[in-house]
Amino acid sequence: MNYTAVTQVYDCKEDTWSLAAAPTTFFVTGSAVSTTGFNAPKKIYVLDEPYGDKAVMPDDPLYINQVYDPATDTWTAGTSILEGCGGYAAAILKDTIYVIGGVKRVGISGYLDGFTPILETTAANYQYLPIGYGVPDPSYQPPTPSTTPSPTPTTTPTATPEPTFSPTSTSTATASSAPLTASPASTQPAFQTELIAASAIAVAVAVAVTVGILRVKRKHKQR
Repeated sequence: MNYTAVTQVYDCKEDTWSLAAAPTTFFVTGSAVSTTGFNAPKKIYVLDEPYGDKAVMPDDPLYINQVYDPATDTWTAGTSILEGCGGYAAAILKDTIYVIGGVKRVGISGYLDGFTPILETTAANYQYLPIGYGVPDPSYQPPTPSTTPSPTPTTTPTATPEPTFSPTSTSTATASSAPLTASPASTQPAFQTELIAASAIAVAVAVAVTVGILRVKRKHKQR
């Protein structure tokens, strides 16, 4: 089986593929992340272990970090992964690279086993600062937040309230400031005066009647 190192570039805008400079060391599997230019120059980092090992390829690094610069179409070697491991997950956040988990080689078995590597799982979380970290890329343009127009609120028609009929208020007559009837205290003297006058009239009438009767009797006797 022949292995080759090749870099294929896909242009998503034109939907085309092209070849770029090949990496210095081929690899079978790996994880690739790219810096954005926010905290480091824009580059692509390919993290993997080479297909061979020290017994077969003593001149190759056991664990590699190959860096591709799209601006110059060149490859360089970056610092190898700590402790060396494979089968890990790689992620990048604000141009800081994280290599998490995987397996690491702790030895190689003898010739009878075909130089089979002895692997051991790891839960390590490695942090890597890429080349030129701390200096933003000159071509970096901060993303412009898209302004989403606020939706125009829909005017909900207000229901016209049905007329409600309230009882007609009956006007209450306001009492006059002057009393309609005199108080008993004010009418008592007038009542007494009228009573005295009536009594006097009755007495006068009685006297007149009596005098009249006496006169009639005297005339009757004189006859």
